[in-house]
Amino acid sequence: MNYITFFIILAVAAVINAYGSAFSTAVYYWQNKWFKQVFANFVNQRMAEGMTEEEAQQLAASHKFDHTAEIFQITGQLQKSKGCTFLLCLAFALSVGWIIFEWYIGIVAFIASSAAPFIFKPLFPGDDSDFFRDRISKRFHMMLKSEKDSHKAESYRSFLAKLDEF
Repeated sequence: MNYITFFIILAVAAVINAYGSAFSTAVYYWQNKWFKQVFANFVNQRMAEGMTEEEAQQLAASHKFDHTAEIFQITGQLQKSKGCTFLLCLAFALSVGWIIFEWYIGIVAFIASSAAPFIFKPLFPGDDSDFFRDRISKRFHMMLKSEKDSHKAESYRSFLAKLDEF
C-alpha cells in the first residue's frame, strides 16, 4: 500500500462518516419536529377540554406519549453505527499508518481522520432538506415493511404520516 492509496481510503471513509453524521442529525431534526407537533397537539387538546395552557403543558411534560420511544430509538441506533464506523476508521488510520509507514504518519492520519468528517459535513444538505427527508421516509418505509411488532409499526406509520405533512 502506498501513501496515496492510504489517504484515498481515509478520505472516502471521512466522506462516509460525514454523510452518516449529516443523516443522523437530519433524523434527529425530523423526529424532534414531529415530537414538538405531538406535544403541541396534546396541549391544544387538553386546553380545548378546559385546562389552562400551563396545566396542559405540565401534564404533557409528565405524559408518556405512545409512539415516541420507538421513533427516538432509531436515532440511538444510527448514533451507535456512526460511532462504530468512526472508531474503526480512526483505528485503521493509526494502526496502518504506524505499522506500514512511519509512526508519525499514523498520528497525522489519526488527527486528520478525526477532523475530516467535520470538514466534509457541510458538503451535504441541511437537516431540514428534502434530500434527507426523502431518505428518512424511504428508510422508515423499509423498516415498516419488515416490522413484526404492531406497536412499532404504528409508531412508524404515525411518524411517516407527519413527515409527509411537513
